[in-house]
Amino acid sequence: MDFELVEFSESHVDAAVGLFQEKYRAERAFVPALPERAGVDGEWIAQRLRRCLGKPGAAALAGGKLVGFLLTNAYFGFKGLKAAHVPEFAHAAAGPEPEPLYRALYARVAKAWVEEGAFLHLLGFLYHDGAAKAASYELGYGSLINERVRALEPIPGADSGGVDECLDPERLLDLELEHQAYYRESPVFIARTPDRASALQDLSEAMASGDRYFVREEEGAVVGYLSVGASSENGEGFLLRGTRSAQVKGAFVRPGSRERSIGASLLEAAVLWARESGYERLFVEHETANGPGAAFWSRRFDPFVAYAMRYVDPAAGR
Repeated sequence: MDFELVEFSESHVDAAVGLFQEKYRAERAFVPALPERAGVDGEWIAQRLRRCLGKPGAAALAGGKLVGFLLTNAYFGFKGLKAAHVPEFAHAAAGPEPEPLYRALYARVAKAWVEEGAFLHLLGFLYHDGAAKAASYELGYGSLINERVRALEPIPGADSGGVDECLDPERLLDLELEHQAYYRESPVFIARTPDRASALQDLSEAMASGDRYFVREEEGAVVGYLSVGASSENGEGFLLRGTRSAQVKGAFVRPGSRERSIGASLLEAAVLWARESGYERLFVEHETANGPGAAFWSRRFDPFVAYAMRYVDPAAGR
């Protein structure tokens, strides 16, 4: 397919909404637990795309028709670098061969990122968009995060017996510090520095905000916990905003206590709470490098968004 690349403008917004919504409706065919909103509320998506105007962006036109676009949502600091962020709603490509479109759009917009000092590139895409996934891999992106969702059916084989709700942040503190230290280990390598005062404050604030913490004890010590609450309205899980969606916000089971269905029991308690609280689905975001966590979530949730990351050598931009 012959196409030309131009700067994305307000005139492209409505057609871009249509391209994304077509992709989203296709994703819902794979993941029926996803809410309908993003596929029908065009103005919501249009408002988000308009926030990207004025930042690096490109449109692909074939015969004067929009067949692809890629927009910069924001710049922010990440891993000590200036990062460019493209969420799942800020790009799409159509036609019989969408992969070349994705590659060409990235090449154009990434040039502007590097010129503006952004050497870390974060890309979100709908999980079952094979062309976007293939193009990102060929362009040097590596997997970072998956977002997953499930309806509120019971967890097969799980029993929430032995699980209780924790209302005292002090009771969870030692396990949470162990959880934070875990992320520094191979192969995750996320630099979370355990600190008792800040961890206690975070737990206290989360409980005060309405998040629920379910725990399992063995021999008088908490060996596993899972926290759940309303899905974020300003963070991860964009496609679930404004819907009846609950979110798993944290979970950890001590390595020596795994393989005994403790995680499944904690998750079953969260599912029961979500159902009784009037929610329709449960959402989780997890690092793909976290092997035990990724294996646990992938057995019980369906992926709908993937995030990938690419580092560009700053010397190449000089």
